[in-house]
Amino acid sequence: MMKRLLAALLAIAMLGLSLTGCYTTRRVDQTSSEDTADLSSSEIITVSDDGSDEDGTSDSENSLGETSDTSGDNTTSHRQTTSTTTSTTTSGGNNNITSSDPKPDPPGPVNSNPYLTFDKFYSYGARHIERAAQDYWKNGYMIERIGESSRSTLWPYTIYVEAVGERLDADPNNQAVRNEYIKCLNTFEIYRHQRNDGYLAYSSATTGSRGTGDRYYDDNAWVCIEFIHAYQRGFGQQWLEKAEGVAAFCYSGWDTGNALGIPGGIFWMEGSKNEKNACINAPMAYAYALLYEITKKSDYLDKAKQIYDWTKKYMMNPPVEGQQDKDDYLYYDRVELKNGQINWDRTARAYNVGNMISAGVKLYKLTGNKQYLTDAQLSAAAAYKRFGMEIKRNGYDCYGFTTSDAPMDTWFNSNLLKAYLELYRVDKSATNKKYVQSFQTALAHACMVAQDERGYVAHNWKAIKEDNNADMRGVGGTARVLFMLAKWVKGYYDK
Repeated sequence: MMKRLLAALLAIAMLGLSLTGCYTTRRVDQTSSEDTADLSSSEIITVSDDGSDEDGTSDSENSLGETSDTSGDNTTSHRQTTSTTTSTTTSGGNNNITSSDPKPDPPGPVNSNPYLTFDKFYSYGARHIERAAQDYWKNGYMIERIGESSRSTLWPYTIYVEAVGERLDADPNNQAVRNEYIKCLNTFEIYRHQRNDGYLAYSSATTGSRGTGDRYYDDNAWVCIEFIHAYQRGFGQQWLEKAEGVAAFCYSGWDTGNALGIPGGIFWMEGSKNEKNACINAPMAYAYALLYEITKKSDYLDKAKQIYDWTKKYMMNPPVEGQQDKDDYLYYDRVELKNGQINWDRTARAYNVGNMISAGVKLYKLTGNKQYLTDAQLSAAAAYKRFGMEIKRNGYDCYGFTTSDAPMDTWFNSNLLKAYLELYRVDKSATNKKYVQSFQTALAHACMVAQDERGYVAHNWKAIKEDNNADMRGVGGTARVLFMLAKWVKGYYDK
């Protein structure tokens, strides 16, 4: 009897193995094409021996377990190089993740979308930014890329500080994070430009003790906003005063004439009247709105509205009656003098529209003027269509970003997420929630499959890209997004 029982059990086990053998786990690499230019990724899909997914979808229909609508646009940002990503990691991409960390989940009930139930953004963000602190801090300053020894320029350094600040918001009682943020704030002083005109300005580079090089108004706008946040986080009046000083410097770049054939607007950099850019005017509209909210100084509200109105009038891509353009309600990048000619660069970028959404939301809250909110809603809808597309991952509704995997886009997109969250706070509609969830699903996927052995989540948010020369803009931008999402899943933005 015992022998027959053992034989039966052995037969059942062999049958199970043979059935399991009917399915294989296969990595499918999708390279960029004109229609899915930047959704290149490597994903794990279970397919049957006959070439169909377990749900019956053939490989020719869906080589990645992803399908998309046709509303997404895949235009690559200029000044960047688009590259095709090839995964070099083991299954899942999580080479340095403990057994307690989440792994990619198999398809399950529709109401348990693992990309929406994922709640480990903080732990992934912490691992990501802590490794960055190890790799980028060198002898009292920060480098810009791994493997380099030169000091970081101001812009990438500010991105790192933004990420640490977002982590502190997500974990306010963490003394180590608080100390790191204080160190970051104080290190801005090595970029400070020595001047005697009363303005507080920071240079693009540093000697290690003082600023050197050009002063870009947009670099200073990011510093100004971070100083405002430092004050809001309770680090003292000095940071508000510094923010006001930097804001005054940025506004000193306002064109009181008619340069480039356009009256008004803030120039891109000190000492040059060759460019007016959305990347300085949009964040300064937001910064002045924040300063008014704190100080109630009417001049700040006047400046916020003036800069906002200028950017909307001259930089927004206006809708044409009877003609729907994919970039309606987004913003041109800049107008410049190039080769003796005035040139409009109509490239739409996520951080430009993001900062205008944030400024519009803030001005709506401060003034009650619903046109600001309408502007923000129209731009948010346009950005959702322009910078990504709705897709399927393992049968679940997700969102894939279609901009370049260059590291700048990571930070550009972080400004858009910030805007979506600002908009959600004043209008908790299902539509505005969907915008935030586009980031939630994209980054949940990235945490599951796109983390390298150092602890970095890949810049492209799709699959691992080995990059020993990782750029702080991408590293810091991704960390910033992870910590904002950590707050989102904990209900921080519902308060």
